[in-house]
Amino acid sequence: MTDIMETPDHGVSWQIASEANYAEQLTRNNMARYYQSRGWRWDSARYHATWNETENVEVWHKGERVGIIRIALISKEAFETNEEQTCLFVHDLQLDPSQQGLGIGRACIEWVKHRAALQGIKQMRLRVFSENRAQALYRRMGFRVASEQDGLVEMALNLA
Repeated sequence: MTDIMETPDHGVSWQIASEANYAEQLTRNNMARYYQSRGWRWDSARYHATWNETENVEVWHKGERVGIIRIALISKEAFETNEEQTCLFVHDLQLDPSQQGLGIGRACIEWVKHRAALQGIKQMRLRVFSENRAQALYRRMGFRVASEQDGLVEMALNLA
């Protein structure tokens, strides 16, 4: 993997993440209202413990770092076929609030889809809080609800 992975339209590029603290702070800030509404506490130690379990990629827009994507391959029962398969799981897609609504999230999902296709992966998965407006973007991009529990919606996108 190279440092700069790809630069498509919209001035968005991706780079191997260098700072777990930046990613944690962005994620913690973005998730604060969801955690607070559920009475959950942020667990910094857990976040850092999972850092090495995921591929961590910074999102850049027009030369400025604006977000983080954390992805991993997981074995999961495939949505609709019930067959065990390897999926590409998006653990986090976090963007600075000032950069939301500019098409960067869509570009990030397209980039992850492209990565999955190159690896022959047939399904992507992600989780989103039920009240998170990003769920509408995921639906427009073809994701379907695979399950929902305790206000967390797991969504799946079949790629082949």
